Amino acid sequence: MARDLQSQGKLTYLCRSPAISLGLMVLGVFLSGCGGPTHPPTHAVSGIIRIGGSPLADAIVSFVPSSGQSPANGQTDDSGYFTLTSFMRGDGAMEGSYAVTIMKFEKGESTPVADVSDENYDPNVVSRPPRNLLDKKYANAQTSGLTATVVAGQENSFEFDLKK
Repeated sequence: MARDLQSQGKLTYLCRSPAISLGLMVLGVFLSGCGGPTHPPTHAVSGIIRIGGSPLADAIVSFVPSSGQSPANGQTDDSGYFTLTSFMRGDGAMEGSYAVTIMKFEKGESTPVADVSDENYDPNVVSRPPRNLLDKKYANAQTSGLTATVVAGQENSFEFDLKK
């Protein structure tokens, strides 16, 4: 087909048209990027969190990177067990060293969104955020005293036993 177009002079016209050449280049760039997002390699990470020897349910555990990795987060189940997620659910964490933070928030009734048309509406009323039930040191990467190192090709299972 290219010979037919070239012999008819149409291929030369297509290549010389700046608008068509630019359009073909842009199309090529978009098509080359259609492979979807790529992420750095991650490794399965799991563990158990206890407080005073008892499983800590509904706690949020975060691996805070020390050098360029992405953070990884998870939540404990009723037995204190967690798995981490960095990019996609349950994919683990990137290789490297991490400071670990753990928080558990009080369960409360959710505050309904205020209706501005309500005659009792007060824009100055702010609902109190949920309270962290653990010692505040565990919520801060600099003060938690908890660390973990994720290593490629190894079982990355961690246990943290917090003091009450």
